[in-house]
Amino acid sequence: MILYCKCAGGDLVVADVSLKISNYLAESGLEYMEVQDFCAQVSLSETWIKELDSSSSLSVIACYPRTIKWLFHSYGISVKDWNITYFNIREQNADDIIDELSKKTELQKGSKTIVDNDDKTTAWFPVIDYDRCTYCGKCMDFCLFGVYQRMPDKSIKVIKPENCKDNCPACARICPHVAIMFPKLREKPINGAEIQETEVDSKNLKLDIKDMLGDDVYTALAARKKRSKKKLLKSQDTDKAEEERAVCAANLLKSEEEQCSCDCIFTTVQEKTLTGH
Repeated sequence: MILYCKCAGGDLVVADVSLKISNYLAESGLEYMEVQDFCAQVSLSETWIKELDSSSSLSVIACYPRTIKWLFHSYGISVKDWNITYFNIREQNADDIIDELSKKTELQKGSKTIVDNDDKTTAWFPVIDYDRCTYCGKCMDFCLFGVYQRMPDKSIKVIKPENCKDNCPACARICPHVAIMFPKLREKPINGAEIQETEVDSKNLKLDIKDMLGDDVYTALAARKKRSKKKLLKSQDTDKAEEERAVCAANLLKSEEEQCSCDCIFTTVQEKTLTGH
């Protein structure tokens, strides 16, 4: 069986690579499943994922193997004992992928299945690599939006992926073991790329951009901190994470202020209508 994720959204795959793979599979006569976005399907807990046959070989054409492994895990499936061949369309040449597929004698002939996405579904959310996670909870303490939760076994789990704010990978930056991935990101290794251990302690993600945001945002963050009674990570390498989180908080405050303003205007109009003034 072939599982082909087209990695919709974000223009993360070179168009020619995607087109070549799609054309080859369509003409091959092989049984395969074409998924617009596997991340989105996992976030929706779609049942077809659970129905994949773990007893047969599976060829996964998608992004980084580390990402796919832990996306399955986040759904509740361990692929440790599965016979999986991974093809990374974000980095591998299309001709090389096709050449390897053509040599796989265990692939069966069959039909094509298409899995589309719900237009309302966002595929931006964190995925935890539990081979690296130590359950320190720094991501949970740092996140403003309740994406994470500590479970009874002390592990940390992404329980509300829909709460994550698009293009905010701040929690991944403060993870001391690079255990958090955002598949839709381009930046390595946060996007799920394999990790060189020297990257864990690297300073190349640091960006000194303090004081770029207004006091209102930091007042809101301070209030959140006081309510939760938890200490946020203090490190010289968290500048960019703090900025990204603060931008999300600023957008949230702006949205609330706009809503309040609209409500006030609506109320004023109603009053004038009723009084005739």
